[in-house]
Amino acid sequence: MKGLSIVKQISVCSDGVEFVSFSPNSQLLVGCGETAKLYSCQEELVEVGRFEEHVGGVKHGEFSADGSLFATCSSDKTAVIYSLRSQSVTHRLEHHNFGVSYVLFSPDSQIVCTCSWDNTAVLCPLWNGQGNVTLSGHRNPITCADFNSKNQLATSSWDKTIRLWDIERGISCPMTGHGDVVWSVSFNPISPHILASVSRDLTTAIWDTRMAGRVACLSDVPVNMNCINFSPDGTKLVSGGSTSTLLLRETSNLGHVMRHTSGHKGRITSLSFTGCSRYMASAGSGGFVNVWDTCQLNDDVDKLSNLLNCTAVFGQ
Repeated sequence: MKGLSIVKQISVCSDGVEFVSFSPNSQLLVGCGETAKLYSCQEELVEVGRFEEHVGGVKHGEFSADGSLFATCSSDKTAVIYSLRSQSVTHRLEHHNFGVSYVLFSPDSQIVCTCSWDNTAVLCPLWNGQGNVTLSGHRNPITCADFNSKNQLATSSWDKTIRLWDIERGISCPMTGHGDVVWSVSFNPISPHILASVSRDLTTAIWDTRMAGRVACLSDVPVNMNCINFSPDGTKLVSGGSTSTLLLRETSNLGHVMRHTSGHKGRITSLSFTGCSRYMASAGSGGFVNVWDTCQLNDDVDKLSNLLNCTAVFGQ
C-alpha cells in the first residue's frame, strides 16, 4: 500500500493537538491546550488568530458551512462561537453539567449542537430566538456527532451505541452493533443515508440510516481508530488511529485500503478535508498537523502550490 504525500507539516505546540478543521474559504483551525489557533492558507500556512476564551482544554472546533462562523468547545463545560470576519465572540454557550466533548453546526449554519460528558447533546438555535433542545438518550458520555442533509443527527457514545435523531421532533432510535466505545461518526455528504463509525472494538462500521442498521463491518486493519471522515464529494473515507495510522478508502470499494501510512508520533486525534476533497489535514498527539495530498497528482510536495491551486474550489 502506497504512502500519502505530506504537503505541509505544522508544529502547533509541544502538547497534543486535539482537533483540526478546514473552512470553506481556506482557513485552518487547530486546537491545543486551552487555545485555538487560526491559520491562513492563501500563500503559506500562517497563523492569523489565536483564541483563548476557555479555561479548560479545548476538545473540538469546527467552521459553519457558510464559512462565517467557527466554534470551539472545552472541558470547562462551555462552547464559544466566533465571527470569522471580526474574530470576536458572538455566543457563549453554558448549558452542560460536565465538559463539552464535541461541537458542530447544522448544514444551514443556523443551529449549533454541543455534545457532553453529561450524556446529552443540546441543539442551540443561534439567531431566531427559539429555546435550546436537549437530546437525552445515551447512558454514557457522547464522543462525536454529525448532521446530514435530511435533518438527522447521529451521536456516538461510550455506551457502545449510535443514536440517530430526528432533530425536528427530538426523538431518536439506537443503532447497535459495536462491542466497545464508539469514538467517531461521519455521514456521507452525497449519500446522506450512509453513516460510518469507528470503535474501540477495532472495527469500522457502515450503516444505512433508512433501516437504522449496519450494512458492513470492516476489520481488515486491527487498529483502534479514533476518528473518521467522508470527503465532501463522498468518494473517500479516511480514518485515523491510536498507532499513528491513516487509512484512506474509496467509497466505491470500502473493503480495499487505498493508502496506509504513518506520519504522526502518537495517536491521530482529528481529520478534516478541504472542500475540493483532494487535501486533508490530520492532527496528532505529538503536537503536529499534517496536510496530505490524497491524490498525488503532482510530484512537488515540498511547497503549498498544490494546496493553493485548490483554494478556488474549497467551497465546491
